[in-house]
Amino acid sequence: MKKIIEDEKRIDDEDKLNRIRCRNCTACCKYINVPIDAPQDEDDADYLLWCLLHKNVHIWIGKNKRWFIKFMTPCKPLKKGACGRYKTRPMICREYLHEECEKLDLTKDEMHSFHNQDELLSYLKKKKVPFFGFYD
Repeated sequence: MKKIIEDEKRIDDEDKLNRIRCRNCTACCKYINVPIDAPQDEDDADYLLWCLLHKNVHIWIGKNKRWFIKFMTPCKPLKKGACGRYKTRPMICREYLHEECEKLDLTKDEMHSFHNQDELLSYLKKKKVPFFGFYD
């Protein structure tokens, strides 16, 4: 029982420290990164090109060569620089380490980044990924 109480106190102390470090930052609360497969054929390429036609969406490749689609959209409970659901926030938020905060460099893990069709098409052509001829 004593161990459980000590663990709860440690977690509460860490939570308070993270709140202080993150106060009014909210950089990690303003987007969603979703892992995606690298395009292998024309259907994959066409789908990614379609995604880039939408506002606040971009695709990036990490230094680990993993592909992601990023949606620049704030979390709904975010209010005045703070989380409106802090005590009941999802586990992904709880486990996010302030040491990994990207507030100083949102692109630190990005090797390639595509904000529009032209950027992605240029990359696909260099990598010789097959895609529909009408993108020429």
